[in-house]
Amino acid sequence: MSIHSRDEEEYIGNVAKKQKTISSKDSDDLQSSSTVQMRLRVDNLPPYTTAKTLKKFLNILEILDPKISKDPKKNYAFATFKNNEDMLAAKEKVDQVLYKKNCLRATIEKFDMKDQQAFYERRAAQRQVELEEDTRLPHEKLADQVTPLYKLPYSEQLIKKQKAITQTLHKFRNNMRKLSNVTPEILSVFEARQDKLPCEVLDIIASPVTEGYRTKCEFTIGINIAGEKVVGFLLGRFKKGYTIVEEPTHCLHVSETAKKIAKATQDFVRESSYDVYDRATKEGYWRLVTVRTQKSGEVMVILQFHPQSLSTEEIDRLKSDIREHFSKASRSCGFSITSLLVQISSEVADGLSPKASLELLHGSDHIHEELLDCRFRISPRAFFQVNTACTELLYTKCREWAQLDNSKTLLLDLCCGTGTIGITMAKHVEKVVGVEMVPEAVEDAKFNAELNGLKNVDFIAGKVEDNIDVFRRENESVVAILDPPRAGVHPSVIKAVRNCDALKRVLFIACDAEAAMNNFISLCRPQSNQWTGKPFYPKRAVAVDLFPHTNHCELLIAFERDSRE
Repeated sequence: MSIHSRDEEEYIGNVAKKQKTISSKDSDDLQSSSTVQMRLRVDNLPPYTTAKTLKKFLNILEILDPKISKDPKKNYAFATFKNNEDMLAAKEKVDQVLYKKNCLRATIEKFDMKDQQAFYERRAAQRQVELEEDTRLPHEKLADQVTPLYKLPYSEQLIKKQKAITQTLHKFRNNMRKLSNVTPEILSVFEARQDKLPCEVLDIIASPVTEGYRTKCEFTIGINIAGEKVVGFLLGRFKKGYTIVEEPTHCLHVSETAKKIAKATQDFVRESSYDVYDRATKEGYWRLVTVRTQKSGEVMVILQFHPQSLSTEEIDRLKSDIREHFSKASRSCGFSITSLLVQISSEVADGLSPKASLELLHGSDHIHEELLDCRFRISPRAFFQVNTACTELLYTKCREWAQLDNSKTLLLDLCCGTGTIGITMAKHVEKVVGVEMVPEAVEDAKFNAELNGLKNVDFIAGKVEDNIDVFRRENESVVAILDPPRAGVHPSVIKAVRNCDALKRVLFIACDAEAAMNNFISLCRPQSNQWTGKPFYPKRAVAVDLFPHTNHCELLIAFERDSRE
């Protein structure tokens, strides 16, 4: 579903043709801003615009990775960028552009970092008062934050998620019916069922394990409500002013091994003379610890530390202390570490910095996991599903619906990550081709194919839409499986899928069905100058509960090509 009007689409279509002149004042301001932070102010926003919807619109204008700040009650927003060139380019694209019938105004302005810091302090103080007035015990507050459904019996959690997925699929059907160019053929498909669903919807698949199932946890190193150094989870989102951290001791989804490692890290941090990192003031050192605890028994621990102005000798001494502490803790606390790494980083990032290097302190630089009789290497930054037992059920259902009984079938594993889907299904097809943007993940995928003795698997590093030859197949049975990030894939990926005439079936795995809604619609919308290739129709759908005690689950939809002439 488009987030903008038809008039807006026509306007955007002309933006690329329209050249604007960047004022010399803008350039001078940016060049003289060594001590003053600059930001882009966007005025005249329509009512109910949120930071999320504005960011989606900016992405449509090919303005990527802006950080948006928006008060819901105001008609303006602020955007900051990684560099001044990106900010100037964004101003050129946004100024005078129509957004939902509102002509936007974009200006570059200065803002005082001291004022921003004062705002953070006021907001943090307000959140502190709220937490102190909250009568729940600290572990109850945290459980409500990270596992909001934990008080419900698991059977009731499944009912709740089934209803939520059904509502999302109702929305998908209604959005298809509202398309301005919807055809009678499409209407006949989406209006065929009396339950007003777009396709058959099976009962949700329950997770075989409901406690301690997460194989990856990112623990924040911070301060608890008593002012003590602690390793755990924030009691709310930092951008909403929450800075208090609580231990994960009572969290149902965290494994016992991960809890032991969090406690061992906490003991070390408390003994350390270095303070925890403060995201508001940018002062302090200890930032986070990432823990992977696989079903295979292998464990990876990554500590992140801000160097501030420490010398090389001081940092080297710290690394030695980390190595020694975890060597002792693993023996005394009953856990073993396969891979111990540290990231010394001053980068501003949520989680591990994608730019800063990782240094191995002990063991191997990777770990392994077992999945559907296959073995996989997992690198520190690689994505791997966090509930292995339930992932096996998801992939088994995916393989069943893909109908991979034909030895001549080509399987396209799109957004393939470390190659788990393609590798687990390679024995059922003639050929697997995987495409993934993250080079490190592709290296893992290639290694994993070799590790499992597979010769019929190829992996390509790059964007799906930039490897269009993958789709140019003739006289072959082609099936695609899409397992994209939470926000779905770029429209150009869907266009490439539609334009592959040999492709008759697409399996779409969505971890956020609402966010992927536009992808669903784009697969099924009528042919046009923009959307060539015959549309697909949803055949069946099922939710798979990879995340017990939370509101989240995976949605698997089987799409099939319209075969009518």
